[in-house]
Amino acid sequence: MPLYRTQWLTMLRVEQDLDKGPVELDLEALERQSLRCGRKLNKDGEYCWRWTGYSFGLDLLVSYSNRLFMFKRNTYTQQYSGAVSLAPTRSLCYRLRVISLDAAGKIQFQHSTGYQTLSLEKDQEQAIMVLDSKLVTFPLFVCCNFLYLTPPVPSGHQGQSQALGAFQ
Repeated sequence: MPLYRTQWLTMLRVEQDLDKGPVELDLEALERQSLRCGRKLNKDGEYCWRWTGYSFGLDLLVSYSNRLFMFKRNTYTQQYSGAVSLAPTRSLCYRLRVISLDAAGKIQFQHSTGYQTLSLEKDQEQAIMVLDSKLVTFPLFVCCNFLYLTPPVPSGHQGQSQALGAFQ
């Protein structure tokens, strides 16, 4: 199937709440299909951001304060219902990694959540990672992998997703 058609069918599944996100870890799909984002935190403080782009109906805010990273599913501030999925629960898979480097560019500190699954209700916040204040130095480099959708069944496999099949 052409890529544009696959993407279109994916968007339709999300818009009709037929895909509420991945519920189990598929490491191969995460490595192959996840959205990869990064940010540099120059000094300790309070930060809140989102990585922009079409996120398949999930407006995910990332915040950092007092050595704590949090995710929040943002639905309350949306102007109209088409902006985000208003399904009661949305799931995602993620991996959050942070590192700090010394003046020579060598890793001084690193920490990772590993791959995790997370289900969030409307406007729910969830603590993702707590850093040891004695070890962290700034700037801090943050990178995250996100998978917002249920990975498609590879072509040639039997039992193709019913949600996808409904649109064919």
